[in-house]
Amino acid sequence: MEYTCKRCNQTLSVNSVHTNFIVCNSCNKINVRYPSDAVYLDFANPTPDDLSLIKIGTELNYEKKKYIAIGRYRHHLKNSYLNHWVFNCTETDEIHVFEQLGNYTITKKSETQLSMSQAGELKAGNQIELNTIKEALFVENVDKNSMTHYSGEIAELNLSNTSFFYIYLNNNLGDAALVFIYNNKSQSIYTGKYGSWKDFDFKNTNLISI
Repeated sequence: MEYTCKRCNQTLSVNSVHTNFIVCNSCNKINVRYPSDAVYLDFANPTPDDLSLIKIGTELNYEKKKYIAIGRYRHHLKNSYLNHWVFNCTETDEIHVFEQLGNYTITKKSETQLSMSQAGELKAGNQIELNTIKEALFVENVDKNSMTHYSGEIAELNLSNTSFFYIYLNNNLGDAALVFIYNNKSQSIYTGKYGSWKDFDFKNTNLISI
């Protein structure tokens, strides 16, 4: 499906039913797919260049399917940064690739929600059990988001939750989970597998072959 940028008239592609906003790669205008009376950001600040090997249009062969990167959230954390890439296979089939300091986690969004007592135990070194992963996970990192940049197709802007907590968990079997806690009643959890660049089949990347 195609849309036209409300500012520069560039043609914008929409590939996912989950897309609510399309950031124009020409003028950074945030185009709202389903306009309403809600207040949104008008323009996105240009995403800083962090030498990521992934870009909009990068392909990933995963579980015998070909996914294409259609959107990106770049979270500025207190101690680092986190790229959250949205990869789409069909309108309804998507995966989420998290990239941080050369490590990659391929995930799907989970319906799991942590209880208040579990959320309170998300401290470095603690063990947490999720009902979607057989083996227990250990909290490796806890950080706090201060700002987010956007590009491509995205589902949400998180305008009222820019200072949310980010927690990364894993185990020695390759399982991982990323937890975003916005407030006492709102959280998002992504579960999947972690690895390095060579562990996953990416194509059409920023990697320069010599």
